[in-house]
Amino acid sequence: MIGLFLVCLMVAYIGSTDVAANCEVGWREFNNNCYYFSPKKLNWHDARKTCERKKAGLATVTCVDEHNFIAEQIILEGTRDNWIGGNDIKREGLWAWEHSGEHVRASNFTAWNPGQPNDKKKEQNCLLMDEGCRYNWNDFKCTSRYSFVCEKPSKQETCCQATNTKCCGCPVHC
Repeated sequence: MIGLFLVCLMVAYIGSTDVAANCEVGWREFNNNCYYFSPKKLNWHDARKTCERKKAGLATVTCVDEHNFIAEQIILEGTRDNWIGGNDIKREGLWAWEHSGEHVRASNFTAWNPGQPNDKKKEQNCLLMDEGCRYNWNDFKCTSRYSFVCEKPSKQETCCQATNTKCCGCPVHC
């Protein structure tokens, strides 16, 4: 009886780690990427540095499915507003993803709130997923403190490596 219990326990363990093994403990996998949702509130620059220490970058959101996944996870975490990797620090009005350098509009997906980015008082240069606006994007002052989302590739080999596209796992939205 104990032997059967141990066999069942091993089968359950092996099955439960199969997908999770692609990401470290505390990270969540989606479309061949791993995401870390930090409850800690930091300014955008410190959030970026924290992600870099985790061998990741602030999240680069390039398709609607990825955006929806991140929003759902933020709701589950209860962290409300979260920094992601977009900014126009290097050149005002030219929004780029910090980790890749790609222009935000080049991905053919954006989730800006109406009237955003507005660069209120000429000091809003960092991208925030805003709970008050159904997790769409607002430009905010980089020195404000919010939770944040880190992203890095999963350990699983993907079609992305062959095609050099970040979001190949997303359906036709990319």
